[in-house]
Amino acid sequence: MFSLCLDGSTRLNVKSRSGVTTFATDGSAPNPFEGALATIAGCAGVYAGKACAAAGVSAEGIEIRLKPMVAAGSNDIRKLTIKTTFPVDFPRQLIPDVLASIGECPVKKLIQHGDAVEFVIDGG
Repeated sequence: MFSLCLDGSTRLNVKSRSGVTTFATDGSAPNPFEGALATIAGCAGVYAGKACAAAGVSAEGIEIRLKPMVAAGSNDIRKLTIKTTFPVDFPRQLIPDVLASIGECPVKKLIQHGDAVEFVIDGG
């Protein structure tokens, strides 16, 4: 469960069971759209780390960049590219496994298949 109570400020403090995530609409913190994109990058990092742990190698130095391509004049995402670079000493034979693991990120899957998720807005 996630919740927030609007207080008239530009800050949005979203509470969850593990803490509070702060967004803002004035540039003083990421806005919710930026937060959603950051979540995809973070999820990719979690899954890259899991793949490395399963293989018994360090994930240190793996860099993940998320590049959104949006429609001109809007925030409509047209394409998301996750670019992953590996340290020079990272075992090359493990790269396909790490990339495949990143592809299993549930946040990525939610966005890919979002039209299949029922979204209910309840006013009561």
